[in-house]
Amino acid sequence: RAQQILHEHDAQTDKSTVESLKDAARSGGLGVIGHKETHEALQRGQVSELVLSSALRDERPTEAEAFARMAMATGAKICFIEDAELLADSEGVGALLRFRLEPAQTA
Repeated sequence: RAQQILHEHDAQTDKSTVESLKDAARSGGLGVIGHKETHEALQRGQVSELVLSSALRDERPTEAEAFARMAMATGAKICFIEDAELLADSEGVGALLRFRLEPAQTA
């Protein structure tokens, strides 16, 4: 019973994390989704928390490891989402950001 409660809590936490990430990305706020945007944010040190799908970790472990190494190098937290469907429309990866760059700063 306790294990079931923990599993349900983890599932709810994962869902909440992904919803926050997608809301932040859609609003142009402190979030990005997709490989290219997440990779660029990691390179600039913007990432506060890297969010990776278990599907990316399982199906493309080298790519997932590269994202994780970049996150660790900048002190970002890493969150693995077990329900692959939650990030299926985001290429399995996204990030919550520490700061946003103005468009002129990205040129």
